[in-house]
Amino acid sequence: MVDLKEHDCISDTNCGNGVRWSMTRGDNTGAGAILQNSAKVAAEMADKGLGIALCPHFAVAKKLRTGALVALFPDFDGRKQAFNIVYLGGEPFPRHCRAD
Repeated sequence: MVDLKEHDCISDTNCGNGVRWSMTRGDNTGAGAILQNSAKVAAEMADKGLGIALCPHFAVAKKLRTGALVALFPDFDGRKQAFNIVYLGGEPFPRHCRAD
């Protein structure tokens, strides 16, 4: 983790404190030199060689499978975040979006 200081870290401002990376193994963090607000954009930036990105799995799964990106810290997990989804009504709620 100390080596992260030698690289540009791409941070997603939607993930809590977007300028610091929080990991579940200790208090290891990397400063985010590049700030943006999309996990998919962060993955694309890493793919283009612009830095190292901490991304949720959905944003990098395909790139990991194809070898376009590699997991640098497979033993570390990013901080888990709860979220809420609110449906305001009107049209019927799409079946593929339900958790039932």
